[in-house]
Amino acid sequence: MEDIGRLIEVIDPEVTIDNQKTWNSLQLQSFLNNHTQKRHYMFQIKKCTSDECAYCVINPPRLPEDIFQSLHFVPDPVMRGGQYVVFDDIYGTETDDSARPGLQNVQPTSERDKEFKKILVATKVRAFITCRECGKRRLVYSAAKLTTPELRSVTRVEEELVYICGNPLFYAGIHRDRMIVKEGLSCSSDMESSYYAGKTVIFDDVCFYCGDSEVLDTDEVKRLKEEFGIVRPICKPCKEIKPIKTRNAKKVKKQK
Repeated sequence: MEDIGRLIEVIDPEVTIDNQKTWNSLQLQSFLNNHTQKRHYMFQIKKCTSDECAYCVINPPRLPEDIFQSLHFVPDPVMRGGQYVVFDDIYGTETDDSARPGLQNVQPTSERDKEFKKILVATKVRAFITCRECGKRRLVYSAAKLTTPELRSVTRVEEELVYICGNPLFYAGIHRDRMIVKEGLSCSSDMESSYYAGKTVIFDDVCFYCGDSEVLDTDEVKRLKEEFGIVRPICKPCKEIKPIKTRNAKKVKKQK
């Protein structure tokens, strides 16, 4: 982080890591657009040879120019015909992370979800567990309020980073049928609507699409809350590519 801080200081001395309000700096955003690639699994930075780049002028590439120009960002997984393409065939090409493994794991409704469908409802939500793969919060359901030892068991699973969307919370033992999660979910699934219901537990708002805790509170969001009974939270990156989810339009009184 110290190295990143020094890099940012060269790009724009007004930007600080601790103050998110400064991150919209035009100089910083220009550097990120021209030098970086952000993906779900990794963040890559590559220097340039431009005489107008504040950072690369004083910290130029050390490799011979012909070797440097042959370097590219590590490509995303690419799938063709149900198979992943080998690295050499896609290196140096434009790719995106739509074929990453976590998004391919689309689960049908599981037999356990059908078996416990009366438990998998908003009034039986007791806690949440975070997927180690996608970072989304998945709800923990139980017929009765969890005891302190049971909550510790959920915390232990979270700390051990063993839970992934679509898996059981507990594979065996006394907790297997006592505390359950929806197994018909994958990392590509949106947040569960019951997360926002607040019937038994009130959780912090997170983005409906990706689970990010940094959600927007813009004039548009406020206007939609006046027009709809339900407005799902959304983060800035998701807002750029997806609509704000709304439900239950409010009736507008006709003016006489």
